[in-house]
Amino acid sequence: MAISAWREILARIFGNLPAQDNVTPEWLINPATKRRLKLDKLYTDLGIAVRFEGLTAKGQGRQSDWEAAEAEQRDAVVRRDWIDVRTASLDEVAAFLDRHPDVLVKPASGEGGAGISRVSRADIADVAQWRDQLIDDGCTLVEEIVQQHDEMDALYPGSVNTVRIATLLGELGEGIVYAFVRIGNGRVMDNVDAGGMAARVDLESGRINTVAADKQGHEYARHPLTDAAITGFQLPYFEEAKQMCLEAMRVVPQVRYVAWDVALTE
Repeated sequence: MAISAWREILARIFGNLPAQDNVTPEWLINPATKRRLKLDKLYTDLGIAVRFEGLTAKGQGRQSDWEAAEAEQRDAVVRRDWIDVRTASLDEVAAFLDRHPDVLVKPASGEGGAGISRVSRADIADVAQWRDQLIDDGCTLVEEIVQQHDEMDALYPGSVNTVRIATLLGELGEGIVYAFVRIGNGRVMDNVDAGGMAARVDLESGRINTVAADKQGHEYARHPLTDAAITGFQLPYFEEAKQMCLEAMRVVPQVRYVAWDVALTE
C-alpha cells in the first residue's frame, strides 16, 4: 500500500486532530548510536507516533533512515554474516555468495516465516538479475546459514530450531517471562505459522517440560520426522542464552517487552 493511502487512512481515523509531520523528538534516541530517530506523524495530544517503516525505500534500492538505524543495532547483537542487497554493491553481493555458497533469503520486514527461502549459489545463473529480483520481491536480506548445535540438529536438521526467550522491563520487576523452543517440521523455517511446532522450556533447568504442538493442535512427544525425543530434551547453552537476552533487553530500554529468538550454536 502506498504512503498516500496510509495518510488517507490516518486522516479518516484521527480527523482534524493536531499532528506534527516529519519530526525528530528529543526523547526518541537510539541509545546505541545516540542518534535521534524520525517520526512521520506525531499526535501529541493522543501520545500516538507513526513511522512508515521502509515504505519510502521499497523498490528504490535504498534503506529508510529508520531501517538504517535498526541495521546499526543489529550489528551489535546479531552474530552472523548478512547483507542487504538494496544497499550493497553488485561486487559485495557476489563476494557474499562466494563466502557462503548456501544462503537464507528473507523479506526486510514481516512475520511468521513468510517469504523465507534457502538458496544455493549453484542455482544463481546471473547475480545481477537475482539481486534485482530480490529487490522487486522485497526479499532483500541475505544471511549466512547458521550451523546450530549438534544436539539441536538432532531434533530436526532442516531448520535452525530457535529458543524464544521473552524479557520484560517493568516498573515492579524485570527479567525473563517464559521460554519456548521452536522446531521445524518439513520446512526450512521453525515458525509455528510455517508448519513448525513449539514446546515450553523450564527456565531453571533448560529442559523441555511439555510436548510440542503445532498450529493445528497436534501434539508430539517425539519428532514425527526424526523420531527424536522432545519432552525432556535438554537445551545446550541455555544459561548463556538467557544471559545474552538479559543484556540485549537493555539496548533499547523504551521497548519493555521483547521475545528474542536465539539460535544455539557450538
